[in-house]
Amino acid sequence: MKRYVFGQPIDTEAVLSKPQAEVGDIVGISVLEDERFPLSFGLDLSDEDIVYGLGENVRGINKRGWIYTSKNADDPVHDEGKHSLYASHNFILLSGEKHVGFFFDTPGEVIFDIGYSHYDKLVVSLVDPDVEVYVIEGDSDLDVIHEFRKLIGKS
Repeated sequence: MKRYVFGQPIDTEAVLSKPQAEVGDIVGISVLEDERFPLSFGLDLSDEDIVYGLGENVRGINKRGWIYTSKNADDPVHDEGKHSLYASHNFILLSGEKHVGFFFDTPGEVIFDIGYSHYDKLVVSLVDPDVEVYVIEGDSDLDVIHEFRKLIGKS
């Protein structure tokens, strides 16, 4: 597991024990220039990749092919056209040739474009550039989930 720090993040107390922060770029992820957001990350997706996560949300288990907004807004009308529900679960798991999870620890608004604008791209954009990004790699999806649960604790 690796932890990367951008800006001056607020301690959300979501993580039980923080590993030492890495210095340098996140391997496999690009920091993108986007005039709409102060910080955006991009990641290439293969045709086989399935994207899980984001907690209770619309559109099924595989989140690929939609834009999701994490911002804690409770709109009582839940339908397939929604981009946000009432909770923020900023964890995604890429399952395919590689098994890797990403946790964006921030109380700010986060937009996940998971193969919607471009099927082979995952773009995560933050309205507030202060964030801790955790990258969790494993031999299987279960390995990644196990490490993530150690990071945030049991429910």
